[in-house]
Amino acid sequence: MRRFVFKWLLRGTALLIFYGIPYAVPALCCFLGIKGIVEQQWVLLRYRPIPAKVLVSQAIPTPNRASRYIPMVRYSYRVGGHRYFGRSLTIVEAAFGPERLRTILNQYHPGRTSMAYYDPGNPAQSVLSRNITFNPYGYLLLGLMMLMMVKGTIVLVRNDRKYRIPPELTSSINSNAVERHPSVTLSGHWQAWRFAAATATVGVLAIVHFYWRSQPPYSSDAVVVSALFVLIWMAVTPMALRWWWLGHVFRDARLILDPPRLVAGTPQICRIKQNCLHQTVIDYATLSLKCRQNKGRNKMDKWIMIQFQELAGPFRAAGGEELAWDVTLDVPPDLGLGLLSDSVEPICSSYVLQLSLKLGIMGTLKQNFRVQLLTEPDTNALPRCTS
Repeated sequence: MRRFVFKWLLRGTALLIFYGIPYAVPALCCFLGIKGIVEQQWVLLRYRPIPAKVLVSQAIPTPNRASRYIPMVRYSYRVGGHRYFGRSLTIVEAAFGPERLRTILNQYHPGRTSMAYYDPGNPAQSVLSRNITFNPYGYLLLGLMMLMMVKGTIVLVRNDRKYRIPPELTSSINSNAVERHPSVTLSGHWQAWRFAAATATVGVLAIVHFYWRSQPPYSSDAVVVSALFVLIWMAVTPMALRWWWLGHVFRDARLILDPPRLVAGTPQICRIKQNCLHQTVIDYATLSLKCRQNKGRNKMDKWIMIQFQELAGPFRAAGGEELAWDVTLDVPPDLGLGLLSDSVEPICSSYVLQLSLKLGIMGTLKQNFRVQLLTEPDTNALPRCTS
């Protein structure tokens, strides 16, 4: 029982570190931003105007930035025969530069009567200016940008971990020699860019809302951050559409080997069949057999190219057409666990057949098929890694 509890505590800690902490900071920024935006909209919709007399106006320097100041204005107003005092200049407290601060202090000079806005449901709540500030929008945009990076990184890392699992460790000796492996590179990129495009679109809508409801002059921070986020949106949205299109061109890809086992030193016929959903132009197609060897816990950074063949191209594929790619594989007889044979540590080998299709300006679509390779023609056992 103690061992079971310890196991789940360890797993929960790992999940907290991997998911909780990376998401906590951007989630907090998004929460503060959304909270501030909602508060500003509440004031715009509910608060009513009333004359107010300015009593005191002064500037308080911010502790973090010496060139930024928070204007503090104290004023009084009457509602229903009762006198109320207020000190909120803007809906959300904001800091301003020297020039903007000078304009605000001149506008709300002590003794001057100005228009304030109060909550009819709670007359003690009021502000002098209903012009919204960029601070909550900045928090939201910052949180969204961090979410893009965190989510994209986690998606790609998880898919990369699935991609690197050695087939010898996950398959039994009597399993089929060929196992379809999902094209995690494609799905991982599509998930990452889709999430990035969605969050960037939310940010762009927030920017549009800010400039629609606010009044000039706009702060330099608002202009710079808005321009940066629009550039991010212009970059990630086409990438998301590109990966979406690549993921919806072909369907039902399957690998057929004859004979059904991939054996080193024995020529074999390989056929890949798939359905083309939309009319497209394929510049060229290539098939490559790659190997990655893991020595102990250390993984090699790149796949080792074993065989590379160009299949066809260019040609036009019609929508609904079934495509078949035929090639003869002739794996070298000395292939297998010998690439790192000088090592005394256990070595695991991962073999992948990769079909690459160059689809014009949309880029290259890569489909991966995980295969199990017999390094000796006369054996019935698959090569395995022992720890």
